[in-house]
Amino acid sequence: MLIASEEQIAANRSNAKKSKGPRSIDGKIRSSENATRHGLTSRVDEKQLSAWYRSILISLPHEVHGTISERLGEAALRLAEAEARLERLRSREEALARKISDGEDEQNEWMGMLELFDPDHADPVANRLRQDLCARSKARLCDELRLVRRYIGEAEAARARAFSDSIVASSGIHELPETNPSTS
Repeated sequence: MLIASEEQIAANRSNAKKSKGPRSIDGKIRSSENATRHGLTSRVDEKQLSAWYRSILISLPHEVHGTISERLGEAALRLAEAEARLERLRSREEALARKISDGEDEQNEWMGMLELFDPDHADPVANRLRQDLCARSKARLCDELRLVRRYIGEAEAARARAFSDSIVASSGIHELPETNPSTS
């Protein structure tokens, strides 16, 4: 592994400061759609968020119910967002895993057309095309599944932070002490 020199690090930082993002209208439009391409990071449904928020508030200790601070409310809202996002992501993960195991995908339309032209699977070119379609489709689904699992990890980390914040806010302490497993 190569280690960057001090001059290279300085040059990289200088170049990074010059970058101001896309400048053309087309570039700005394309970059604004980056997060919406797959919908995995889109806003959480308001009804789902509200249901999770009520559920979290109801689960608070009884002595906290009457005195929900702004800090606790914000932590509960972040926790509700993380739970709703996790619920959506896990549902997507389950659907993708099912598609992969069942061999379902949108390539079925192409496969159906191949069946019309070569119902006996006698044409070697059609057979190769069938294999290629299946492999590409499965690879695409696997890539999407990896992406979903990455977002699940991020949502789980956000949930852990929000949960920790809600404990701190409901207990009245300012922050949880740092834990170091090596000294425990």
